[in-house]
Amino acid sequence: MTFGTDLKDQVPSILDYVGQGITSLSQFRAFIKEKSHIEREYAQKLENLTKKYKPNKKEDWNTNDEGTSSAAWIQLLEQTSFIAKNRLGVSDQMHQTTDTLRELISRKEEGRKKQERDKTFSEKDRAKQVYDDACLEIENLKSKLTKTSDQEKVQKQLEAAYLECDNKKNMYLLAVGVANAERTKYFDQDLPMLADQLEGLDAERVECLQSTLRQYIYIENNSLSIVKQCHDDTAHFIDTLDPLVEAEQFTQRALGLDSAERNIPFNFVPWNGGANASETIIDRDDHLVTNDAAVIFLNNKLIKDRKRLDLLKQDVSQKSSEASQLESEVDVQNKATADYDKSKEKWLDLVRDLILVSTEHTRVKSEVDLIIEHIGDDGLRAMNHDFKSSSFTIPTTCDYCSNTIWGLSNKGFTCRACGFNCHAKCEMKVAPNCSKVKGQVNPQPDSRCIYTYEAQNEDEITIHEGDILVTIEADDGSGWIKAQKGTHIGLVPASYIEPLEIVTAIYDFTADNPEELELHEGDCIRVIKKDDSGWWEGCLNGKIGVFPANY
Repeated sequence: MTFGTDLKDQVPSILDYVGQGITSLSQFRAFIKEKSHIEREYAQKLENLTKKYKPNKKEDWNTNDEGTSSAAWIQLLEQTSFIAKNRLGVSDQMHQTTDTLRELISRKEEGRKKQERDKTFSEKDRAKQVYDDACLEIENLKSKLTKTSDQEKVQKQLEAAYLECDNKKNMYLLAVGVANAERTKYFDQDLPMLADQLEGLDAERVECLQSTLRQYIYIENNSLSIVKQCHDDTAHFIDTLDPLVEAEQFTQRALGLDSAERNIPFNFVPWNGGANASETIIDRDDHLVTNDAAVIFLNNKLIKDRKRLDLLKQDVSQKSSEASQLESEVDVQNKATADYDKSKEKWLDLVRDLILVSTEHTRVKSEVDLIIEHIGDDGLRAMNHDFKSSSFTIPTTCDYCSNTIWGLSNKGFTCRACGFNCHAKCEMKVAPNCSKVKGQVNPQPDSRCIYTYEAQNEDEITIHEGDILVTIEADDGSGWIKAQKGTHIGLVPASYIEPLEIVTAIYDFTADNPEELELHEGDCIRVIKKDDSGWWEGCLNGKIGVFPANY
């Protein structure tokens, strides 16, 4: 079966079919051309990616130490760089293929156009036109003969025209005969040969396409083989990874470093006077301050920390139990499954939470131990207030500093047991002397000892100069008052104490030397001593110093 035998009368259809085949070659060439550009762009981006993560130091490119993450990482980068160069070569090979296809398409299209020339028998058509023109000339002369006066002349012209028309007719008939002969040859001989030639042209096109496709697949397969070899080389380093080797090498490096981190404890660094560093350093003591005001603060801190410690201890115990149970479940799971990864991540999250909670437990316990070491644990047995956060919509007097608490944004605290109200900033300064009776607020420290007195019997208490007392019963004329010092209550000489006064700072004041107090607007200062110099002595946050009376 051939085109010349079976399709000799369908040459236009054959031409369209061959043209479509050549168009498909053009489409394939365009595909390879775009693929070549993509490969080149991919190769360039891959190479840039490798350069971005390449170690800066040349000595870091050492892959002799197998079994380490760095060796596997460097090998991966090297092989990725090699793959980038390979893909660049693929791009070049594809570009060469497009050039070959361009030349092939040009040749096939030229061959198709040569076979497409139209046999219109133009000589026959020209002879017919000449014959028609001669006939028209005869008709014109006949019309002229009836109208002219020189009929003899026109008659001669008419006879000559008849002769010329006969010749033209003969030439036309000869041209028709030639055209018919050519037409017979065209259909019986030329068209079958043309169809066979077009069939051969298309066969060559298919063979060229097959060859080009095979070349394309070869380029891709060859590139994939190279990439596979690169991945196999990298896989060798990945297979040698060993966490024990990794840890051992790090340990060896770490032991050789002079700057290795050491467990060096922190030490108290005394203030050197700031701008007055040349003056005498007055604060060298690395012990907690334990005057009466500071003890109240520390006891309140101890109470809070102890409550926090109990909660943290329960939390640590619960999380430890959960972590232990989850670890047992993880150990029996298949490590290759997604469920194992999820369970392992859940266990790690729980371990991280446990570390944070246990660290917080250590922090709080260290505070508790340090406070008890300096002032004992009597504060834990005191009548502590049970404060809750409160907002005061109407003006309320702070039972500690006697200033007003007011406003939704001005948070304060109220004792659930006795109703003691105070500012948030005053909470830690409130003495732990809750009456545990609703509406019965015990007084805060209101006097200071100006002399030392040793108790003479069990009804009296020993006091020292500077001690802060709470007056339980005022002097009834006997010269004695009943007072409370910490958790001890007893009698003391009325002449050995003086009343305390609490004042509120209305301006900020910056201390110029260690003997002065740093004030901020709203601070409550307990006055210890007044004089006419314009400077008073007072206590703020456990620190004793002087401050300007007009502030």
